[in-house]
Order: sequence, then C-alpha cells, then structure tokens
Amino acid sequence: MNTEAGRKAGKEIDARERLIEAGIDVFGQHGFEGASTRRLAAEAGVNIAAIPYYYGSKEGLYKAVVEEIVQRVRERLAPEIASANNLAMREDATEGELIAELQRLLTAMALTIIGSPEAKRWARIVLQEQIKPSEAFEILFQGFFKRMLGACGTLLSRLTRLSAESEELIFLAQAILGQVLIFRIGETALLRRLDSEQLTPGQVSKLAGLIAVNVEAITRNAISMAAGQKGNAKP
Repeated sequence: MNTEAGRKAGKEIDARERLIEAGIDVFGQHGFEGASTRRLAAEAGVNIAAIPYYYGSKEGLYKAVVEEIVQRVRERLAPEIASANNLAMREDATEGELIAELQRLLTAMALTIIGSPEAKRWARIVLQEQIKPSEAFEILFQGFFKRMLGACGTLLSRLTRLSAESEELIFLAQAILGQVLIFRIGETALLRRLDSEQLTPGQVSKLAGLIAVNVEAITRNAISMAAGQKGNAKP
C-alpha cells in the first residue's frame, strides 16, 4: 500500500471510529429517533455524508454502535464466561466449586457493568433497547445476554439438577444477573441516596462483594427448593 493510500485508509478508520464514539453518546442521550444525522456528524466532527458513506444510513450506524458495545463487554467477560462453561462440563466439579465460579462470573460482570466508567455511556442504549426494543436488540441478546444467561444457567443447572431450558431455571438466572443490572439502571437514585456524584472504586468493590454473598444465598436456597420438590414428587 502506498503512502497516499495508507493515509486515506487511516482517515477512513478514524472517521468510522469517531462516528461510533459519537453514536454511543448521541444515541444514548437522545434515543434513536431523537438523534439526528446532523447532530451525529457534528459530534463526530465529520461531514454528514460520512454516515451513509460508511454505514449506509442512521440505522446502519446505530446497529454498528450496538455491535461495538457488545464487543467491548464480551472482551471483558469472555474469559469468565468460558471458564463457567468449562467448569459446568466437568463431571467432577463440586458444589462449592460451581458456586464459587458463579460468584466469580457475577463479580466480573459487576466490575464491568458498574465499575467501568465507560459503562455509563453505553448502558443508556442497553436500557433503551430493554424498554423499546428495535431490530438491534437481537444483536444485544445474541452477543451478550444469551451468552451471560447461558453461562449462569449451565452452572445453576448443575447445582439444582434443573434443566437449563426450564422456566424455573431461566427465572433464577435472570434474578441473579438482575442484581448487577439494577445497580446500573438505578445508579441515579443510589448516588442521590449516597449524596455523591459517582461511586468510588471502594464502593464498587463493596457492591461486588454484596452481590457475591447474595449469589451464594440465592443459589443454596434454590438447591434446597429443587431437592425438596424432587423429594416430594410422586414415584
């Protein structure tokens, strides 16, 4: 590649990245409908024609933004998700090991979703997709939620002996993951109660520790309930 072509390619990559970063903020603050292409281009510092040129349309840029969010979360949580799935496949895994792995998974999620400064930027888009899902929701679900719920579910399935596809297990996994999500969604009220502008690293660690304790309590209760149901089942 000659120097001129290299400079052109570099500018194109830079423009794409600036549009993505602008999209995270503008879509997050104004929603898809409220985010005008003019505002997006101005925030990115590019010509308005760059949006259809690089992404085809505002819808194309929005989907690219959601894909970027999914990629960033997956990069942080991929090792923990893989570890959880691998342990769940081990026939000799003990109850203690499975619970500890579930705690590690939720702790990693908490540190990423609650503790990451940039999470506040893209969490608004995730919340919008929960309230009013668009076509891009499938990107979020397949890329993150399904993977996280699946890893949590496989561990819980081993612990409770319930099917990973059962309604009871799906509810349980959602309830456990919801502990992390509520602290991100309800952050404004939490900070107001704390009379603070943002959570400190120490406070995030306390929250992660609390979530880990709750995970064990909820899981052991679910194990007992599942065992009791099986014991009461008619032969």
